[in-house]
Amino acid sequence: MRRLLPLLLAGCASPSPEDVVEHVWADFDARYATFEVRGVDWDTARDEALADLAASDRSDAALEEVLHGMLGRLDDDHVRLLIPDQTQQLWSAGALNGRLMDDFDPEVTDALVGDVTTTRDAAWGTLAGGRLAYLRLSRLNPGAEAQGSAFLADPGEVEGLVLDLRGNGGGFPWHGEHVVAHLFDQDVVYARHRARTPDGGFTDWTDADVDALGTHPDLPVAVLHHAFTVSGAEQTVLMLRQRGPTTTLGANSAGAFSATGWRDAPNGWIYALPTEDVRDADGTSHAGVGLIPDVPVEVTKQDVLDGTDPLLDAAIEVLTASD
Repeated sequence: MRRLLPLLLAGCASPSPEDVVEHVWADFDARYATFEVRGVDWDTARDEALADLAASDRSDAALEEVLHGMLGRLDDDHVRLLIPDQTQQLWSAGALNGRLMDDFDPEVTDALVGDVTTTRDAAWGTLAGGRLAYLRLSRLNPGAEAQGSAFLADPGEVEGLVLDLRGNGGGFPWHGEHVVAHLFDQDVVYARHRARTPDGGFTDWTDADVDALGTHPDLPVAVLHHAFTVSGAEQTVLMLRQRGPTTTLGANSAGAFSATGWRDAPNGWIYALPTEDVRDADGTSHAGVGLIPDVPVEVTKQDVLDGTDPLLDAAIEVLTASD
């Protein structure tokens, strides 16, 4: 599939729209990692993009539309395009582009949690009259790791844990590893990674694992996720799927697992290019589809407006069902 394409040299005339399409196409052709698992014919994407461009007025607006069409074939929320000094709006090639997170409001949920403490990175408290612990990781960074790990080191005398990963757009998965390590009594492999190399090949597969801390390995856990659970947060769900007393609830996650990097197009536009193929411990890719919960639970915008959280209610019911 890979073609040798001429790249623009520094000091040359302003790039044509065709130059930009060819450059972006070639960069993805060499570095994007999941064409095969997503079933994308990238050669056809290029040909149709150039044909659409030729039939247009070749303006910046037309070029933007053509790039959206070409990159949109990937259906990947980690593939993004930003046009500086114009719209300043970040476009995503996946299902989350332009979509509002109207099925979750952390303020609504926090009002339902007892003794809640909320920070920029996390929130924690109790549920069911203190019988259950609640922990939300809002992102995966050092703050979330420190706060989440401290809470799980001593959540009190509880019978279960609700781990809420809704609205978590990701970060570095090792921050999630260091939090959920409290819930394992033995090390586990939860994912396999390989990356595209600049020559169009792949690195060897590398295992990602959790180094167990053994604090609460038998604690029943309910994990909440939805479409806005992305990237490293999805990998955190993969971690917890490797332990026994765990149930996942909600809706499919985003299906965008890869690390990504920002790249420069010849005309000054910038785009994000994911370079990893991430599989679960069994070698299955969930790219594009996302992680399917054990217990699907629909939450509507009206539920949120009414100040209710049916997904939180379902998690409490799962963890107290034996009563």
